[in-house]
Amino acid sequence: SETWRKLTLVMHTPQGDRFDITLLRPIGWLESCNARVGSSIHLVVSEQGLDGLADVLAIEPCPSISSGVGRVVTGTFTHVRGGILRIRLAGLAEPLGVTSNHSIYSADRLDFVPAGELRVGETLRNLDGDVRIESIEQLGSEERVYNLEIHGEHVFRVASSGVLVHNSSGVEAPKGGYLTPGIGSSVPGQNFTHGWIKHHLYNQLNGLVGKADMNKFLAALKKGIVGPTGESGIKIFSSPVGKYTHELKIGGSAQRVLGYIDENGVLIFDKFVRGGLH
Repeated sequence: SETWRKLTLVMHTPQGDRFDITLLRPIGWLESCNARVGSSIHLVVSEQGLDGLADVLAIEPCPSISSGVGRVVTGTFTHVRGGILRIRLAGLAEPLGVTSNHSIYSADRLDFVPAGELRVGETLRNLDGDVRIESIEQLGSEERVYNLEIHGEHVFRVASSGVLVHNSSGVEAPKGGYLTPGIGSSVPGQNFTHGWIKHHLYNQLNGLVGKADMNKFLAALKKGIVGPTGESGIKIFSSPVGKYTHELKIGGSAQRVLGYIDENGVLIFDKFVRGGLH
């Protein structure tokens, strides 16, 4: 945690909403975004519909992280909004209070579904198996709501029964270069904590490869470490190529983005090549 910092931010949307945000990030991320108290950095939180400038209110040392089972919460988001749903589940005394756009895992559809698209009688996934929705009620009042970003995971569990829901999917800062937290953190034996594309290359990459392949590169980055052949994702070189130890690969293309691990344990991609290296 010595190479990480705690950021307190606020983002105001064009609709007049205020989002209070707390993030834990490596120092390299702050440097790439030029984040400092009193400045503004560009953030994207796709699941919550956020894309704009966030004001940096404070930068503090990262709090100590307890050891043991579980994942670290690397981000919290809170704001006041309407459109809250109260979902009652069979055998659960307290209902779930969720926003209509928050994704919950449907055991019937075998996929994450926005809460506003769930139906009475549908089954959700919890720690003990499946649980049926008994009723769905939309509240008329505005409420303060909260969301989490989990390090190395895209899901977490809520309520005493552990209903499976989707998290904020990572905070992206395309103008600062940072893409998604937790890359590789759940892969045993890997020695990096985060993966990101440096801002100068990110800004150039769309023009170099086109929108379709750009999206494939971003998906490959989020996928993390893959095997040596065939798959899209982050691949490890069998031996370093200069300073580079990793490549970001997309299936069916010889184009690559090369990366290395810096002194803070962050995997940085900063070089584009049009041909494969091996």
